Amino acid sequence: MPSRSRLRVNGLSMVRQSALADIGIAQLPAFAVADDLERGDLVSLLDSHATEVGESTWCTLARGCWRPW
Repeated sequence: MPSRSRLRVNGLSMVRQSALADIGIAQLPAFAVADDLERGDLVSLLDSHATEVGESTWCTLARGCWRPW
């Protein structure tokens, strides 16, 4: 089954705004959402998959290509 993204963004603030708008889940650095978490606007999910400081997660998918991650 091909993956069909309904939203594509290239920026931390847009990912955060999308999560705040209940569009879906997002992987964001703690510093970017600390206030949102404290207020309860966002909740932390999948903490066991958090990256360490200095690590990055990059997801790239070529147009027309599907990979089952």
